[in-house]
Amino acid sequence: MMQAHQFDSVILREYDVRGTVGKNLHTADATALGCAYGTMIRRAGGKKVMVGYDGRTHSPAMETALVEGLMSTGLEV
Repeated sequence: MMQAHQFDSVILREYDVRGTVGKNLHTADATALGCAYGTMIRRAGGKKVMVGYDGRTHSPAMETALVEGLMSTGLEV
């Protein structure tokens, strides 16, 4: 289980997560989000999830961090 994570308050919105990578959105945030989302999926009985990303230069690092969080909950990614 992951320890409590402190997010920059401006990145979490009612309907999505938005931020500037390296300024207020970091790989640690992606890992924490993956862990939280993975926990919700597992509690609902899910076992697998798929992840995609766009062509921005930071996308592979953010995807790796998100997948780390998802897999920490036991999901197959």
